[in-house]
Amino acid sequence: DKTETLGKKVEIEDILPELLEDKDFFLQSDGGVTLSGGEVMLQADDVAVLVKKLNEYGISVLIDTAGCVPYKEFEKLNPLVQGYLFDFKTANVQNYREIGGDLETVTQNLTRLISDGANVQVRIPLIPHFNTDADSILEICKHLKAIGIGEVELLPFHRLGSAKYEALGLDYQYKNQEPLSKDKLDEIIKQYSKYFKVI
Repeated sequence: DKTETLGKKVEIEDILPELLEDKDFFLQSDGGVTLSGGEVMLQADDVAVLVKKLNEYGISVLIDTAGCVPYKEFEKLNPLVQGYLFDFKTANVQNYREIGGDLETVTQNLTRLISDGANVQVRIPLIPHFNTDADSILEICKHLKAIGIGEVELLPFHRLGSAKYEALGLDYQYKNQEPLSKDKLDEIIKQYSKYFKVI
């Protein structure tokens, strides 16, 4: 039986030199590091240590999150990070459950981040047969508008994650799903544009 290692545990001291290789570029371009996952917020204590180190070198950090963790995890990072790329997938309680999330937790965290003055960019992954029909879009728009969101970024579906699933021996239910057509994407953008600035 052949075993393939797809991830490894690393210490901050192992990661830092690699991130610092691009320090001059970050500083010249006013860019920084985006930490994503999996779910970065599940490791908030260790992430806070890494972010503090990066901040010492003048490097800013964004966190890519699905936002489904206790808010105390965000409180560990709020003073340290430049902001959050916050994925919001559905305004339907049952649909969130199906993907392992909790609409109430996600909504509370998003609302609290905004009220605490965090820089939050709401991103909506467009998942065919999950949140791209007119009813789902309307539900999302009304939900986000009610909590004061004025701008959203739409992330069109792609199949780039299918190789990871395959390597893990998992079934990727979207492996045969075609990306959205240009017409469908244009229609979705038009629907969201009635409620938000779309980027």
